[in-house]
Amino acid sequence: MQPQSPSNIVPDDETLDQLALVIASKVIAEASNTGYSETQHAFLKLDWKYLPVTPYEFLMSDDYMGKFGAGLYPKWVDELQYVLDPSNNITEWILSGAIGIGKSTIAALAMAYKIYRISCLKNPANFFGLMEESAIVFGIYSLFKYKAQDDNFGNLKVMIDGCPYFRDVFPRAKMKSKGAADDLDFPNRIGVLAGSTELHAIGLNLLGLICDEVNFMKQAKTDGPVDERVGQAHKLYNASKRRLESRFAYRGQVPGLMIMISSRNSETSWLETHMDEVRDQPSTHISDFP
Repeated sequence: MQPQSPSNIVPDDETLDQLALVIASKVIAEASNTGYSETQHAFLKLDWKYLPVTPYEFLMSDDYMGKFGAGLYPKWVDELQYVLDPSNNITEWILSGAIGIGKSTIAALAMAYKIYRISCLKNPANFFGLMEESAIVFGIYSLFKYKAQDDNFGNLKVMIDGCPYFRDVFPRAKMKSKGAADDLDFPNRIGVLAGSTELHAIGLNLLGLICDEVNFMKQAKTDGPVDERVGQAHKLYNASKRRLESRFAYRGQVPGLMIMISSRNSETSWLETHMDEVRDQPSTHISDFP
């Protein structure tokens, strides 16, 4: 019989739960006494190269996105802080309302922060339980692929290139060819790509996405009722959501973020129907401004 030792004893769930309670109690006690927990910091250092800054600092500091975030309307700053705060566990953000209120800019800033957070990890693939050297992808989708490239992808690219952190600490790779213009490639096999259909999401470790103009995406041509037609937006939503939930369900949470954007088209458009379906879900946040 193999002798038992700390290296080959696997604790059961009850033992792990008790250990977690002991550690949590110590963290709370340390933080209550001094405002800082050395125990918590030691555990975080196992996974993180450096601890991420808050969404507010990321948006306002000249070291990050201050060049783009300083002029935001206060309401948008509040919305971004709420959605990007990990403790709120928001996995779907719906941006609707009038044309010209900055929805695409806000979505690009949110994705930039998600990319920033993952860049702070020592080994992102290992952290999320993926195979070693697995690629982690953020997607930008629109009615047509060229629109995704020109609009939201273009916004994000300008922000990335104008951000000191992404230039100096986590730089994107320079394009190797003209055909690579619709990708952004970062260290640790983290990337951003553009697309227009659910086929552009299949097989990917998709951690986040922006889906724009969803109310104007094509409906399937069938003779059935409108609510039974499975169109471009619905297919893309389902394909992407499955990947976020199946590939990145981490410790009971989904760390990714789906951002669905569209100006109002009609009361029967896909996003209006979808908003009614998910409005009461705690992991969904809706920003619908005139």
